[in-house]
Amino acid sequence: MQKLGVIFDFNGTMFYDTEKHEKAWLQTLNDLIGREISPQEFKEKIHGRTTKDILIAMLERDISEEEYLKALTKKEMIYQQLALKDVDNFHLIPGLTDFLSYLKEHEVPTAIGTAAPKINMDFYEKHFHLSQWFSQRNIVYDDGNIKGKPCPDIFLRAAESMNMPPEKCIIFEDSPNGAWAANVAGAYKIIIVDYMGTSGDLKDFPSVSAVIPDYKNAERFLS
Repeated sequence: MQKLGVIFDFNGTMFYDTEKHEKAWLQTLNDLIGREISPQEFKEKIHGRTTKDILIAMLERDISEEEYLKALTKKEMIYQQLALKDVDNFHLIPGLTDFLSYLKEHEVPTAIGTAAPKINMDFYEKHFHLSQWFSQRNIVYDDGNIKGKPCPDIFLRAAESMNMPPEKCIIFEDSPNGAWAANVAGAYKIIIVDYMGTSGDLKDFPSVSAVIPDYKNAERFLS
């Protein structure tokens, strides 16, 4: 078996929280631009992108560091409260913990490549104990200085953190922007995690090998 690395997007891929992010963005952006956001705008301008890229796209102008930090903090505080209140759904996607433990046991390099900011990655570490599977070095997030998806930079940096070429990496994603970024990065395989059964249109996306509902038996992709 060839040596491969595995990269996970986080939101919607490891933890299904899309609806909560949308609600938090709706509230934050409504206050900033004074109108509702369409489903198409969420798909094209929000999912998979960094906070700064989202704000610039929606405001249609550059933003100051103060504006960025204020909007970031407001949106993530709303989001985290929504996530904590939904106790029944506050868990990693089914099968994922077993898959992560399998990867660790078999010494498969793993990384996270996400547009989530540090404030959220700290939140996930606290509640999901990610350090049992990932070192800090292998968690690549939006640090305010990285291009968001569909640019491939996040995945390229994640592959580098494992000392793996991207063409030897399997990338798990859930969004069109993320799938495109993985494709541009040159991923060996792209697996779409469609936990809610809403991303079926990505099955025909370039380089997508499979669309799965969860991580049960996901080790079958390691070849």
